[in-house]
Amino acid sequence: MNTKRAFTIPKLAVVIIIVGVVLVYTLRPAYREGIPAEWVHAKTDEMNLVTAVKAYYTEYGHYPITTSNVFGDPDHGASIENSALFNILRAKDDQGNPHKIVFFEGRSVKDPKSPRAGFQDSPEAPHKDCFFDPWGTQYFIIMDTDGDGHIQVDKFYQDFKDKLPAVGVGAFSLGKDLQLGSPSKTYAGSDDVVSWQ
Repeated sequence: MNTKRAFTIPKLAVVIIIVGVVLVYTLRPAYREGIPAEWVHAKTDEMNLVTAVKAYYTEYGHYPITTSNVFGDPDHGASIENSALFNILRAKDDQGNPHKIVFFEGRSVKDPKSPRAGFQDSPEAPHKDCFFDPWGTQYFIIMDTDGDGHIQVDKFYQDFKDKLPAVGVGAFSLGKDLQLGSPSKTYAGSDDVVSWQ
């Protein structure tokens, strides 16, 4: 008997329903409080990113890339641009995703010269295959590659030095000010959008 492990349509439907329910309950307060549409868009993207990485982990038994645990803008402290991760999640990297399962889809940016809210798919533009937030910076994705049950966000936010988020995968955006946290490099009081809160 040949049994192949893969996502079936019913499994995928269940995952989509669960993500939808989580998003409704997560984002409902934002709509009531008048949170900007860009914030809601970023939060939704982050929840989808986390779900995609978890689905990859379920399929393969490990995270997509274990040599680095932070993907995003290297100018703001990431180890490597997020395109390395998204090429695997979008089934563009056969070595990192040999089953060629598309774990994440997204639209292309409208203006390759000023990428916002999507993938930079233009071959001649810089940061090819990177995924950008609504304000024009790469989303950051952090994975618990050391297996301690926490993501190492204290590199970015001092608020979490004593109590790291107990999640396997997290994502964040620099927000409208395009800066990491506040001047003291803390999350409190910043406009950054994080997936773990």
